[in-house]
Amino acid sequence: MGEGVKKVLIALSDRDDLASYGQCLSEKGFEPLLFGDESEAADAVFKENLAVIITEVSPKSLYASAKALDGERIFNSARNNPRTKNIPFIFIVEDVANIRGFRKEVDSLFIKPINRDELFARVKQCIAGKDMRFGGGKGIEGRLSQMSLADILQVLHMNRKEGVLKIIFEDRKGLIYIKDGDIFNASIGEIEKEKALFRLLQWKEGRFEFEPKTIDIPPKIQSSVDNLLMEGMRQYDELQRSKDKFLKPDAVLKIKIDLSILPKGLKPVIYEVLFLIESNPRVEDVVNLCSFPDYEVCQTIDDLIKKDIVEEVAAETAAAGMKVQQELISPEESLEVRKKIASDHAKIMLLYSDKGLVQFFIDSCKELPHFKTDAQFASSASHREFPMGEVGAFKIHGGTDIFFFALPVSRNIIPLLNTFSADAIGSILIVISDEKSLDAGTAARDCLDFVINRMPAASVFVASDGMDVGKEQEFKKKLDIAPDVPVFMFNHNNIETFSIVKVLFKNWLK
Repeated sequence: MGEGVKKVLIALSDRDDLASYGQCLSEKGFEPLLFGDESEAADAVFKENLAVIITEVSPKSLYASAKALDGERIFNSARNNPRTKNIPFIFIVEDVANIRGFRKEVDSLFIKPINRDELFARVKQCIAGKDMRFGGGKGIEGRLSQMSLADILQVLHMNRKEGVLKIIFEDRKGLIYIKDGDIFNASIGEIEKEKALFRLLQWKEGRFEFEPKTIDIPPKIQSSVDNLLMEGMRQYDELQRSKDKFLKPDAVLKIKIDLSILPKGLKPVIYEVLFLIESNPRVEDVVNLCSFPDYEVCQTIDDLIKKDIVEEVAAETAAAGMKVQQELISPEESLEVRKKIASDHAKIMLLYSDKGLVQFFIDSCKELPHFKTDAQFASSASHREFPMGEVGAFKIHGGTDIFFFALPVSRNIIPLLNTFSADAIGSILIVISDEKSLDAGTAARDCLDFVINRMPAASVFVASDGMDVGKEQEFKKKLDIAPDVPVFMFNHNNIETFSIVKVLFKNWLK
């Protein structure tokens, strides 16, 4: 065997099992040392440099048999010797056994019959646990080239650890939050949950650090560690196999149907992908911005193309239909925004008189820098039926996130506005020009009065059947709009969100 090959001692009385397990580990790159005799196995424990010991615990009534092998005696001898006390043991038993000195964070117990793949996986976990280097007596650190992330997570799960696992590769950093050995969440920048975890599982280089600490965040990942690792590997394999089938990252997409006719009950990923394509037509952007794992997004795009809902268009065609990106605010103004909010995020309140206006507004946000529809709003029909909360976000220079926070125009919502608008930099009141909205004018005016005293505001009238001067005056009078409040009037085919937001920033920075 070559230098660095791990030696695994197997001491079993059944010669067939001994040969079977030995062959399994040999095929996987280990060096198995096979013993059917207890005394010979015990001598080898102290002579060889062993990574793991696999042995058996037989019923006491069999100890008198010439064939019986007492693995507990080997275990106790090894545990009492300073050189061998840290070797992990894997016990194979006929039934549940109470092994004196058993270390649940180090040793393992398998009840027959044994699945060879599970045995191999447990040997890998035991070796990974041994190979981990503790930094300063507090955490664990090492390199992914020596131990895969999957092995690290299995060891932390087996030992029921709690803390944050940091994975660092070049200028990228990933975080995995672990409690009682379970994965609560994972993140790479703004990407989180399974999407981030599955991407991290693909990292083969870099270093890791585990910092024990209390995890008090709610779990955002619900699946078990074993299921997550299997699904992450499956999706990675499927993604690699489908590379030639899926569109290239720089391909440009176009929706061929009216999204308003989409039926309810579709998979959430379908809604989110379609809404993202409207504002971010490049495949790479859709994959990166979508909250679902990469393979699911690519497969969904492929399915939508096959069903003639989405099509690929030439980059020149797409560019011809796209406006040149304008500057919303300058880098200097972005710095002022950051100083004023003393945070990396803020919100713009979106007060609406009709739920359909929110979708209409979000559809018009394509020109805002790095705009992204909120994943829950895009994928959940119930959230679009009654929008309340974050519905989309964009970025300004320096990476500051600006969220659109939607609330319905209602007297009942006024007492909550103070709380919801705590970190708001502006508000937009958007009303449709119909009789119902005119009747709701008092509530709209009260909401507008509330926010005007706290932040810059703008009013938007959307014409359902054409906006004339008379209607415009009627709306201004009904809402008692002050002269210094900007007013915008559009029809359903055209709403210049970029201009509205630009005015809000300009007024807020005065």
